[in-house]
Amino acid sequence: MKKISMKRAFIGLVSLLALSACGRLDLIPFSPLETPETWLRSQPFVNIRLGMQEIFLVQPSTSAIVYQLGILTIGVGLYFLKIRAKLQ
Repeated sequence: MKKISMKRAFIGLVSLLALSACGRLDLIPFSPLETPETWLRSQPFVNIRLGMQEIFLVQPSTSAIVYQLGILTIGVGLYFLKIRAKLQ
């Protein structure tokens, strides 16, 4: 039987708590009742069809910037790991 490290158990617990906390978002009161269709009318979006699935990318320029920053962060992290490995 494998032992689960404390770090892995902590990450799993935090993930479980984060996912379970989103289930009650529909209980937040708001007025007037806004449907997904009315919300999309006020937001810029792109509709992408992948086979039978439809994906709505809301605010595509902002999403692209966020994804680019994520890739940059991963690249910088890998670069620092490479430098650290050379110093040891």
